[in-house]
Amino acid sequence: MVLAALGADVIKVEAMQRPDSSRMLLARDIENDPVWFERSPVFNGANVGKRGITLDLSNADGMDVFKRLVQKSDVVINNFSARVMANFGLAHEDLVQINPAIVTVDMTSFGLVGPWRDLVGFAFVFEQMSGAAALTGYEDGPPGTLGGASDPSAGFLAAFAVLVGLCARDTTGRSQHFDLSQTDAMAAFLGGPMIEAQLSGVQPARRGNRHPVWAPHNVYRCRGEDEWVAVAVRTDEEWKSFVEVLGRPGWAADERLDTVHGRKAQEHVIDRHVSEWTREQDKKSVANALWQGGVPSGELLHPNELDTDPQLRSRQAFRPFDRDPIGAVTVPAVPFRFSDADVRPTRPAPRLGEHSKEVLQEILDMSDEEFASLEASSVIGTQLA
Repeated sequence: MVLAALGADVIKVEAMQRPDSSRMLLARDIENDPVWFERSPVFNGANVGKRGITLDLSNADGMDVFKRLVQKSDVVINNFSARVMANFGLAHEDLVQINPAIVTVDMTSFGLVGPWRDLVGFAFVFEQMSGAAALTGYEDGPPGTLGGASDPSAGFLAAFAVLVGLCARDTTGRSQHFDLSQTDAMAAFLGGPMIEAQLSGVQPARRGNRHPVWAPHNVYRCRGEDEWVAVAVRTDEEWKSFVEVLGRPGWAADERLDTVHGRKAQEHVIDRHVSEWTREQDKKSVANALWQGGVPSGELLHPNELDTDPQLRSRQAFRPFDRDPIGAVTVPAVPFRFSDADVRPTRPAPRLGEHSKEVLQEILDMSDEEFASLEASSVIGTQLA
């Protein structure tokens, strides 16, 4: 998705026999719907900007077409377990024989080397095994899920790897290969906690929404169902401003709260009083009042509020599409802007096999007769097989 936003022609390869499993995630169950697999919000969110084709790589003709595409491509990225590409005869060393200038990325669960090489996994597993979940949750509760954070983190790192690989390829003339473990991708962000544990001999504890030093630093319930506001007071000056916004309540006059250390020691008391103050107020009003007072704050936005948020709208953080069969849908853009280019997605996620004929005839000059033959033998198609 990121590479497509940057201008690459990204061709997503699936098979009717084994489509991308994310097509099935949270797909709406509509009775007798022949294209139910097109309704997944997960698939529709992660695949914008791509063209989609179907190829059965277990079929000799399908494999031949794939290799012809490799000859015409700059990059091949796969998200299989470690054994799959090698079993297909499509490991990096095989692809180099087809295209000596190819850049390849293996995005596996645990990498191509090590005792976990052949294991399969997904986001929830990576979060636990990378150490990220040990830091997520409340101090008196179990580890928590990050909600799939390893997927976008690995994706952005892979996009960075591709750009570096293309630069290196163009400089050296040699093909490039990247072995990206999605567990490594999560663990790479945990340098601070790792070093803290090494230096102190104590494992960093889960602390919910609290900060190790600052207080108040939490989310507080506001008026309405599941409505919250986040508040972070970092300095004594911000504390004074915070107290002013609260209307100088008597409890805040306690001298123990005048310092960072004093507030941290009394954060349970502070949290209780702040919660009483926010509970009957609108989350946006609280956040705006605190921002105007110079206190970092922000209201919790639910997913259905994101595309109407004035800040995000002004950033053009989303783009609307009309995608059959789901209708109107707004999708996220990549979170950066170029001065000379629009990097918002140019097309919605592809339907299964939507661009097969377009891609194969445009890139491979495939004849109508060859395409029809592949379609007749179920090497390509637009329905689940």
